[in-house]
Amino acid sequence: MTITPPRIAILGIHLEANAFAPTTTGADFRESCYFEGEAMLAEAAKPAPAMPAEIPGFIAAMNATGTWEPVPILITSCEPGGPAEQAFIDETLARMRQLLDEAGPLDGIYVSNHGAMIATEDTDPDGELYALARETVGPHHPVVATVDLHANISVRMADSADAIVSYRTNPHVDQAERAAEAAQLMRRLLAGERFDKSFIRLPIAAPPVTLLTAHGAYADMITEGQRHIEPDIPLVSVVAGLRLRMCPRPACRF
Repeated sequence: MTITPPRIAILGIHLEANAFAPTTTGADFRESCYFEGEAMLAEAAKPAPAMPAEIPGFIAAMNATGTWEPVPILITSCEPGGPAEQAFIDETLARMRQLLDEAGPLDGIYVSNHGAMIATEDTDPDGELYALARETVGPHHPVVATVDLHANISVRMADSADAIVSYRTNPHVDQAERAAEAAQLMRRLLAGERFDKSFIRLPIAAPPVTLLTAHGAYADMITEGQRHIEPDIPLVSVVAGLRLRMCPRPACRF
């Protein structure tokens, strides 16, 4: 009996946005990091890839844990800046949709994402990205994501993903490790496991200067979360969020 290797799409957008900074343009993204298709795999194989460390980390971990077929879609990222240019986000999501449609049947999607992005006209483009992933594979195939610990997790993100793995270090040095954790969760989901999810939003907006992870209250929260990891609780992500933004829509609340 021949077993077909699972086909896993890889895609993502990274931007940590500050609403008071100048707009992050499409040119900014393209000059920093923009790869489609096989160019993603070629870049990820380099000794020092010009892309988020999660991409080569996820690929390496999937390679180490069994056979699979990577389906590279699109990855783009930029240094922290102002809201993303809406036209670029719309264009990128449309291009992702096109490439996903052309890719054929998929068994899962890995989303590499910062998680604290806003656009000039959209307060939750990250949620749009996750919803696109879920729409593509449907309700019965896994969507696993990695995010920065400064991510602003939206309801749409939480509803669309089976698992969201956040960094546990600030300064950030564990991107590859968290991507490997995402790969392990992907393998479990591909094997038929399904996870219940809890999304708890506390009424706290902590100052960024309190969010170091070597010691202090935030470090203690992360440590406490990891203390509960066991086979039946495979993931606890403690995400502090980013509060360097204001909502362009008066009715919006964070």
